Amino acid sequence: MTTPAKFLNNSLLSYFCASILLCSFVAVKVNAASLTVTDNLVLRDVDDKAVEHGFLSKKQTIDLTQGEHALVIKYKDVFEDLDMGEDRLVKSDYFVVKLVVKNQQKLFLSTSKISDLASAERFAKNPELVLLDENKHCLLYTSPSPRDKRQS
Repeated sequence: MTTPAKFLNNSLLSYFCASILLCSFVAVKVNAASLTVTDNLVLRDVDDKAVEHGFLSKKQTIDLTQGEHALVIKYKDVFEDLDMGEDRLVKSDYFVVKLVVKNQQKLFLSTSKISDLASAERFAKNPELVLLDENKHCLLYTSPSPRDKRQS
């Protein structure tokens, strides 16, 4: 038969272990930033690991830990070609974007303004991306150097 003191000690120990376990999950989530990329960017790799996409959709939000990261991305969008009267697919080769996550909770990666077919074709040849934090502060405005471009 268990005594009330022994039962109380076991309950306290269980409660203490559960609290530590819960705190460790919360602490991991606090140190991660959520990165969202716009629909016209295709994320292939994060830190040399392939990004899993669904059959009918691509993954647009990922969690990143604090520190340096390398993303392999390509641009892909459809524009109306007014001269030919048809839609045209514009896409870039894959390129590498390097970024550092510090204390941010949410990050947003997007292209510079692309409003028509001509600007999309210019962007595909020389991509320029904007990285914003949750307060809409610009953390990165860059185009990858030629050594960071990768073939698809």
